[in-house]
Amino acid sequence: MEAKDILPVVLSTLLTGVSSFLGASFTFVRKVDKLEIMLANLTTQSEIQYKDLKSSIHDMRVEIVRLDKELQNVKERLRVLEEKTKTQR
Repeated sequence: MEAKDILPVVLSTLLTGVSSFLGASFTFVRKVDKLEIMLANLTTQSEIQYKDLKSSIHDMRVEIVRLDKELQNVKERLRVLEEKTKTQR
């Protein structure tokens, strides 16, 4: 074989290898971009869920305080009623 017969084969093989490498690189970059987007979405969802959970906990605390006050009022009314019944005897 002569050099002029080998040169086109070597060049085409080299060009095929370079194009395959570039194609694989672009595919890798696209996959990394998709992963970054998924991670950003997951982070945003986590932050939203955290804020919702924090708000729910705050609402529960407020409700517990309200119920505690109401229970204290009921206890006080019950105490007053007991005193009234004791004094009526």
